Amino acid sequence: MVDPLRQGLLLLCRQLGRPLGDAELVDGVPLEHGRLPLRLVARALRRADITAQVTRQPLRGIDRYLLPALLLLDDGRALVLVGNDGEHADVLVPQSDGGSQRMPLAELEALYSGTAIFAKCRYRPDGRVGDYASALPEH
Repeated sequence: MVDPLRQGLLLLCRQLGRPLGDAELVDGVPLEHGRLPLRLVARALRRADITAQVTRQPLRGIDRYLLPALLLLDDGRALVLVGNDGEHADVLVPQSDGGSQRMPLAELEALYSGTAIFAKCRYRPDGRVGDYASALPEH
């Protein structure tokens, strides 16, 4: 069974440089009728060391620093928004394995459900630096 949400999340993970396999994404996460519930998205993405938030957000209110973002559509599909110049949106289509499409922003707004998933790689400080930036004792 195809789960558009899972397809979109896998593409989002790839865009963030943390590719996962489908089984890895949902391993240990309870599915409902073979689909990943929206409320468990953040839990599933933690496997890829990604933090995520599911939120209601108007399309024109999505800031560039939040991209890429997964947009849920009214018909149950999902698109990854990677760019928006105010007139056109650049999206990646999970059903075409991440193929890109440029579309009028008004057209995307008509399809968009108002729910977006914002995700970023979890910050992990580099422990190799050690005490490099620490103050040295004075003589």
